[in-house]
Amino acid sequence: MHFKKVFMLVFSIFILTAAFSTASYSFGISAGVSTWYTWWELDENGEDGKIDMGDTLMYGPMVALRFSPQWSLSSAFLYGKFENSSDSDGPPEEIKRYDSDTALNYSLNKYFRIFAGFKFMGYKFEGGKNNGYGPGIGIGIVLPVTEQFIIMGSFSGLYQWGTEEDDENGVTYESDVTSKGFNTSLALAYYIPAASVTLSAGFRYQYLEMEIDETYKNRTKNMDHTFYGFTFSAAYSLEL
Repeated sequence: MHFKKVFMLVFSIFILTAAFSTASYSFGISAGVSTWYTWWELDENGEDGKIDMGDTLMYGPMVALRFSPQWSLSSAFLYGKFENSSDSDGPPEEIKRYDSDTALNYSLNKYFRIFAGFKFMGYKFEGGKNNGYGPGIGIGIVLPVTEQFIIMGSFSGLYQWGTEEDDENGVTYESDVTSKGFNTSLALAYYIPAASVTLSAGFRYQYLEMEIDETYKNRTKNMDHTFYGFTFSAAYSLEL
């Protein structure tokens, strides 16, 4: 629990340091929308094989603040509904999923950047919900193809704490959850100078190994989540 408080304190100090140490530079902001058409697979305890949780279009806002040529802060939120046919042995008919990332980025040079931040994600369904949050750290690469076309890639590791709630016979049980995993993406971006708009399309893969401590059942349940699919985003940039 202390590590979570220390992480939030250090992350806040990094943001303030980046903002005040680069006050002489012009301030830039980018805002837009992001989408991820994603497939979801679940492997519960490694016993029954992978369960197809369905696919859906997740969407939401994104924003980036640039303090200097080296420092920037970015945030994105995605939301979507997974809908399945009625099956007592399968996943719930409707699952609402959300995925949020906030990161402080530092450009080492024109090709590489490192970033660290905070991730919040979870899902809700009739009879229960799961929430997780925690730190992430990673590296990104930028490869200019032309003045307008850019190839972008990233890889990050994450660790999360959270809770899961299950309703059984009218009683709600809450369990502690810890998760670890990684997220990777590859995209091609195109900048339109006349409109100050950047369009991006690519692929994203996310894996999460989740351990649920079901104290009321005196057991530990493992659930491996795999998300993958195609991404698209559009953002408008402005210098202030």
